[in-house]
Amino acid sequence: MKYLKIKTVKKIRELFEKNFILNKSLEKITRSEMFEFGTSDEFLKIYDLLALEIGKKMKWSLKKTIYQSTPTFRVFRPNMHGTSFHNDFSYGHGMQSFTVWIPLTDINKDNTFRMINSKFTKKNRNIISKIAIDYNEKLEKKIFNNSFPVMPKKNEVAIFSSNEIHGSPKNNSKSTRISFDFRLTQKDDITSTKELSSYQLLSSKKNRKKIDLKIKMGRTLKYICGGKSIPTSAQHFIIDKIASEFKINLVGQEAEMERFGAPFFYNYISNKLKHKKYKTIMIASQSILPHDYLSHSDKRIQIYDALEQRFL
Repeated sequence: MKYLKIKTVKKIRELFEKNFILNKSLEKITRSEMFEFGTSDEFLKIYDLLALEIGKKMKWSLKKTIYQSTPTFRVFRPNMHGTSFHNDFSYGHGMQSFTVWIPLTDINKDNTFRMINSKFTKKNRNIISKIAIDYNEKLEKKIFNNSFPVMPKKNEVAIFSSNEIHGSPKNNSKSTRISFDFRLTQKDDITSTKELSSYQLLSSKKNRKKIDLKIKMGRTLKYICGGKSIPTSAQHFIIDKIASEFKINLVGQEAEMERFGAPFFYNYISNKLKHKKYKTIMIASQSILPHDYLSHSDKRIQIYDALEQRFL
């Protein structure tokens, strides 16, 4: 874990104070208000500059470095329990992922989050396994006693890798702490399980530079089949969500005659309806298909499973 002095932090805090501290008591600020603040154009313009400044400070490639489109805000009130001790790799973040943490209010050793001492980690190489198997009060106390409070100075951020163990067991102070955090990582990090659709590229330009997730599918048919384990409303939601994120060209929709099996699907997969010129059939999940669908398949028609995000 290290501290970085970042000029843009001052602008972020000034905007926060302008929107909240001058207008209402710190104790009355809600998390939903913070998320609304975090999606405003005024905030996002500064946030993008913040991510860019950190990327440059860390000497990361602008072409490969990505960061969360919107950060996570936290309102940590007195006596509130926060997150248990963990590392971000356990939550699916990749080996090349770093978390940036920025307090928006004054902090003290009792309301900030804590980082485990490296010496304790080395002595207890299986500490993450212990946390996953049996996280109890005794273990938390032991980790707490071998941790230190993270205390960035004015206009500093705390940044740490996905392997480092940290947590916010409890706010033992009389002060509410408001902060936000976000991840920066590399877009080719194969150790990550996170969806890139919630990240964007660093850019020195004013316009936000979204990651191009376009999948080459050609003319795509949305196929819905009722009477299955996934309700049709859920099928629509899954397909529409993935199609939107991956810029898939849905040009048609078909609901199945479910009481007759899957006649429409067989017609499409065997390419009997050539005049409709679909390149891909997009389904919510392989579980809605008949078991023998492969025996009817024409290789010129491809099937895309939206839930698994893969071609069958």
